[in-house]
Amino acid sequence: MKKNKLKVIVIGIDGACWEIIEECKKHFKLQGFSLFLEKGLHGVLKTVIPPATSPAWKCYSTGLPPEKLDLFHWYVFDPKSKRIKLLTVKKNFKEIWDYLSEHGFKCVVINTPLTYPKKINGVLIAGPPLSGEKNFVYPKKYEKILKLLFKYRVCMRSTLQISNLLPEKIHLLLKTFGILEILKLAYLRFKVAKYLWKKLSPDFMQVTIFYTDHAQHYLANEFDKRLLLLLWKAIDRLLYNFIKSIEKTEKDNVIFILMSDHGHTHFKYTFLINNWLYRIGLLKIKLWPQVKNSAKSILFNLIRKNKPIRTFLLSKLGYSFLYKRLSNRIAGLRIRDKHKTSVKEILYEFIRRVFKEHVFKLKITELVNVIDWKRTLAFAPDWYYIFINADWNSKKFRKIREFLIKKLEDMRTPSKSQVFSSVVPGEIIFPEDICKKYGFSIIFIPEKSVRIDVKFCFANTCWMSVNHDEWSSVHTLKGIFGVYGRNLQTGKFIGEISILELAPMILSLFGIEKPNKLSEKVISLLRRKAVIISK
Repeated sequence: MKKNKLKVIVIGIDGACWEIIEECKKHFKLQGFSLFLEKGLHGVLKTVIPPATSPAWKCYSTGLPPEKLDLFHWYVFDPKSKRIKLLTVKKNFKEIWDYLSEHGFKCVVINTPLTYPKKINGVLIAGPPLSGEKNFVYPKKYEKILKLLFKYRVCMRSTLQISNLLPEKIHLLLKTFGILEILKLAYLRFKVAKYLWKKLSPDFMQVTIFYTDHAQHYLANEFDKRLLLLLWKAIDRLLYNFIKSIEKTEKDNVIFILMSDHGHTHFKYTFLINNWLYRIGLLKIKLWPQVKNSAKSILFNLIRKNKPIRTFLLSKLGYSFLYKRLSNRIAGLRIRDKHKTSVKEILYEFIRRVFKEHVFKLKITELVNVIDWKRTLAFAPDWYYIFINADWNSKKFRKIREFLIKKLEDMRTPSKSQVFSSVVPGEIIFPEDICKKYGFSIIFIPEKSVRIDVKFCFANTCWMSVNHDEWSSVHTLKGIFGVYGRNLQTGKFIGEISILELAPMILSLFGIEKPNKLSEKVISLLRRKAVIISK
């Protein structure tokens, strides 16, 4: 095994961005993040397109772009079959810990998304969401140790997606339980990292906190913002304690790298892009005649005429719970009718009143089944691109694409602000063969105030406001990057660095060459520290 005086610890926090950290600093004293901001190097980490969790983490660990990995999101659209296919992660690409293991360096990898328990020189603990609670560790013997000593879990059991139909106090209580579970899982990651650092003394360690991204999605609204800031304060404390505990065992030979897979931003508007394509006549739906009616009438008739659906809803909601929950809401109905209202009537009235505020949505997997593909010219399978249903080299394709790009560039929100910051042909971002394979006819990046939703809603609008039970924050291209270690320049802002440069940067610190364009500014500073240590 090679001996290297320099050791590297990478701390990944899913969805972290400097904006939320700066906002948190206004309310609380942050010690962990301040180590990177005031006593180390910090900058902006530019992620890949699309800025999604699934491609970003693999692009970081391999140093390869999404088109090389054939990985773009949790699902992909197949233009030939016109169907949605779930994510498949190819296992033939080497990652940072594979290269280091081949050169004799000991590695520990904890909770990185889309990892699986494969053989490395050290320990690999797979992360969510693809890994379950069994067979998630290499070597296998450490799985029993983790469960016995730490009661280790991979996945979160609760959720922060709480219905806003619940009373305010219950809504807040359930979200608080979710935050506490996220903190418990983060605490377990750092606790296991300390244990394995002391036991194995690795040359390289990767520790990842995953469910912060889930919290960002659901807690960025004004109603829940306080909970989100408290979460980041607690994460900061865990980060600070971990770094200081490592520094006690080492002298000057550890470099801490802080990074995220993408950033986050709060949005004001949701743009229903497939509704818009439907309204301008490029998307055609083949559905039952009631589609022309309002959403509440559709669901009312569907339940009234369909006994299996009616039975399913009643069994899920529960007769007694439903009756107690809705007794006040239907009081007016009872007085008007002057007779005892049945549970079925209560359910119908509840749905009718709820749908004054909500609309019926088709998920993307349902939408592709009801599209009339013979007449449809354009369709948005995901929130970052549009598929044009025409031959790629045809005049018809070019004409439709030019029309859509112009329309999207000129589009404005209800407050007259711009919707898209960038709208380009797919081949500008990805190779043409990849664009043809996955239907990347047009690729766009929305402005920070806008979320693109590909669900099809039975509503006479293309715009929706934010609800407390839905996302209130979306991914952006700009995440966080920081480096901390003794003898480094303090408080230096290094600008923007690509997420694809991190793997070759880390490998270069261990003397392993990997062909890629490197960020010379950062590497030169880190190599200077490596020279100091080696002397």
